[in-house]
Amino acid sequence: MRPRAVMGIAVGTVLAVTAIVITAWLFTRPSGPDAVADAFLSALAAGKGDDAAALLADPPPEAIVERFADAAAYISDPDVRSIDAASDDAATAVADIALGGTTTRVTLALVRTPVGWRVQDGLGSVTAGTTLGDSIRIGGVLARAGDAVPVLPAAYDVEAAPGDLLVGREEALALPGAEVEVTVRAALGPDAETRAQEGVDAYSDDCARPADAVPERCGIRIPWAADLATLTAVDFRIEAHPVVELSEEDLSFTATDGVLVATVTGVTRTGDEGSFTYRTDTWTLRGDLSFRGDRMVLAVR
Repeated sequence: MRPRAVMGIAVGTVLAVTAIVITAWLFTRPSGPDAVADAFLSALAAGKGDDAAALLADPPPEAIVERFADAAAYISDPDVRSIDAASDDAATAVADIALGGTTTRVTLALVRTPVGWRVQDGLGSVTAGTTLGDSIRIGGVLARAGDAVPVLPAAYDVEAAPGDLLVGREEALALPGAEVEVTVRAALGPDAETRAQEGVDAYSDDCARPADAVPERCGIRIPWAADLATLTAVDFRIEAHPVVELSEEDLSFTATDGVLVATVTGVTRTGDEGSFTYRTDTWTLRGDLSFRGDRMVLAVR
């Protein structure tokens, strides 16, 4: 009989603990619209994006929570000043919050849902332009320039992209239910020309592969027609790659002072096979410069 008595005590203990947990959850869960508004703003102030997102009527995409985790600063000193219940299913909360050194009064719309009161318009929106490229980063997450990006209320760093090639940053103070617009004044970063040089070097190496004709769009001119009637093969040797210079003003690049040796083989005007070598120390490539997403694009003209 002892084992049964022990088992009964154990089961009773589990039931008691479960009842305590359920009771605690019911008492700590935000219930009325004022409590939900306060819990939402308190979660934002504490940097708890998941908790704040869970109190929204429409759960946001995970990217919004990711941006919030990398926000430059969170709101502080949230204070719900009043609640206006328009009906049994809708209410409006008026609250003061501090962000960016300024205290601002905000309004939150709340609605009753099957799981309780929720914040309906708790997200803000950031629309960012940039003077270079087609993309920016908001809170570390890549976004298309000019698009309205929904965010949890906070202060966000809006940065030029790609961040390892461009420099430029603005701060966006995103408030609930409001849209903020900023423009990032981007400029070439210190590593931009180094990366561009790597790209031009690789492109030049492709241009200098053995071929049966002079490659196009490579800035290579060989006066082989002065010595040959027909060209059958070209072999190259790069002694120095063209050196890159980027222009931010007209979004272009110029690569100059390359040294290239070309040996051509073909048929001479007398019908004999011949081989001639040419050398230039002014090998030049030119093209357009652009930034797309997280990439720098060099397009040779």
